[in-house]
Amino acid sequence: MGREEEIAYAREHGIPVKAGPRRRRYSIDDNLWGRSSEGGAIEDIEEPPRADVFNLVTPPQMRRRAADVTIGFERGTPVSIDGARLELVELLEQAGEIGARHGVGIVDHIEDRIVGLKVRDIYEVPAATIILTAHKELEKLVGRSTRTPSSRA
Repeated sequence: MGREEEIAYAREHGIPVKAGPRRRRYSIDDNLWGRSSEGGAIEDIEEPPRADVFNLVTPPQMRRRAADVTIGFERGTPVSIDGARLELVELLEQAGEIGARHGVGIVDHIEDRIVGLKVRDIYEVPAATIILTAHKELEKLVGRSTRTPSSRA
């Protein structure tokens, strides 16, 4: 589907869409995991992202002091933040709010498209950054080493 068809489909099925008839500066996709922006001034790789790109994450120059956050896992699935047990959607929303306040989760990325284009995207993914970072630390604690005694240097 093209962009207009996607918008029509979403509206027909009661899915909220922020797009409208006016032309936006960027192409923006929002979901529970984060937000991506592309197009317009973002395409100029020589330029840092403008402040108007950011909608979720506090730009790094304006972020607050660091904060410690503890993510609890059960069988590899996140289940709590700072000891408070939450349903997954609420946990992702809360992790996103915490990360956004502290400038966590800005990814400036060049991706290869299937049609051969290279496109710059700015991702704002505070929940993903917090959860995936915490999970990598968990993996270090509980994962088995694949090294054998004979492979040690």
